[in-house]
Amino acid sequence: MSDPVPRIRRVLTLIPLLRQRPGMTIEEICDTIGASRKDVITDLNRIFLCGVPPYMPHDYILVRRDGDQISLDFADHF
Repeated sequence: MSDPVPRIRRVLTLIPLLRQRPGMTIEEICDTIGASRKDVITDLNRIFLCGVPPYMPHDYILVRRDGDQISLDFADHF
C-alpha cells in the first residue's frame, strides 16, 4: 500500500491554491506544486468527492474544468 500522506498534502494544497487562483491550467498546477499531470488529475477527481453531510449534490466541492483550466466552487456552507 502506498503512503497516503503525499496525496493528502497535495489535495490540501490544491483546494486553497485553486480558490486563490481560479483558471489555472493543469500544467501550471503541476509546476506550482511539483506533481505529475496524472497525480494532479487523480487529486482533482478526489476533491470532487469531498463534501459535508447529508451529501446531497449541492454539498460537495465542485471541480470545474474548462479545457485545461481548473477552478473550484464550494457549497455555500464551506
